[in-house]
Amino acid sequence: MITMPAHAEVLAFQLQDTAPTIWAKVDPIMMKMPRKFFLAGTGWDLPPDNVLKAYHGTVQAHGLVWHLFELRE
Repeated sequence: MITMPAHAEVLAFQLQDTAPTIWAKVDPIMMKMPRKFFLAGTGWDLPPDNVLKAYHGTVQAHGLVWHLFELRE
């Protein structure tokens, strides 16, 4: 779970140096809200489609491939 200002828009999921990082467009005066994300390695089982809200991207690091999904409330 990540706390972000309400209505934050995820712009990218990429590596910053060697760390998977989420960039978002935010309004810093908005109340902060929890957002749930699921980081899945290639070949992992995913939650059911009715639990997944959005796909935000894929990164490759240290020979592994990671996919970031946001989960519904």
